[in-house]
Amino acid sequence: MNTFTDYLKEKTKKELISLARLHHMTGYSVLHKNELSEKLGDFLLLPEILYSFFVYLGEDELHTFFHYNNSSDPTLLQRLLEGGYCFQQTDGTFVIPEEIKTSSIFTNSFWKDHKKKSFLADCLNAAGYLYGCAPVSILLKLYNDNSVYSLTREQLMKEIYELPDYYNHFIIQNDLIIHKSLYNNNLYQRIQQCQGTLPFYIPTREEILHLSRYGAFPEDTYSRRLSSCLSRLLIIDFSSAQNISRIIQAIYRQGGSIHDAISCLTNEWKLSSQLSGDKQLLSALNELFAHTRLMLNRGNTASEAVHLKKKKTKIYPNSPCPCGSSKKYKNCCGKRKWKPFCYSGS
Repeated sequence: MNTFTDYLKEKTKKELISLARLHHMTGYSVLHKNELSEKLGDFLLLPEILYSFFVYLGEDELHTFFHYNNSSDPTLLQRLLEGGYCFQQTDGTFVIPEEIKTSSIFTNSFWKDHKKKSFLADCLNAAGYLYGCAPVSILLKLYNDNSVYSLTREQLMKEIYELPDYYNHFIIQNDLIIHKSLYNNNLYQRIQQCQGTLPFYIPTREEILHLSRYGAFPEDTYSRRLSSCLSRLLIIDFSSAQNISRIIQAIYRQGGSIHDAISCLTNEWKLSSQLSGDKQLLSALNELFAHTRLMLNRGNTASEAVHLKKKKTKIYPNSPCPCGSSKKYKNCCGKRKWKPFCYSGS
């Protein structure tokens, strides 16, 4: 039976260096490949290193980690693979070294911390996918509305600052949590302008967990219909079609159009120009677009946003901000807008 170090030795030196950087191991630059494999193997098995990585994994990911078989969803092993605690073999299957499964970190104390910390990481991921940027108070609401634990604002901020770099894809600025991918060129500010003062859609716990893991909402009638069309047109199994459907949903959610979705299908999955005009496919794409929760609408669908915008309520600078942040309007969505205006929302 291969050991953890044996599997690491099968990686390239470049891959080993990437893992060393990810886990903040020092002194790796002067080591030869075999020596680096051995040192890295010892380092990654240190209890504090294992704890800081595994405590933020989802319950579904840890269940797959302990009970992996060939029918397991490979998506649930992706973070373990990236973290160096799981290895993919040439036949496409995965292997998890026994040294990790039998680690002493998996105590009652670990599982108690895990329930609190892993769901916070999921809430952050879901907020990033759904809003791009949001007030800290909205993240607090996501967490406290759906968790068995309740955090104060101070506890929440402390937990966020303790997140390892691998899990922390956010920047906190002026009470706003911003996904790092939107921070450059102030893209998040343009998104905020498009969002206006729409209230934030607050997802359920199931939606939060699914968003965090797959970057898409749980399957519904519209995504299943698209998956069926893609399975038929691309001649692929339904599971593969579901993955493509999730990518299409992500394109829509991030502001893409139906034309963008078709371009993705033709360029990435070689859907022929003739099949891209299939009536059932176009209908399915249109229906999914109409029911996708959009970042530019703060997680509201297009029809929900239209309905909300029809509701007019006058709001003043000292009124609570309609976005749900619990701040005054002048200190939130209404910065630099001091005159009363008609708010679109409930």
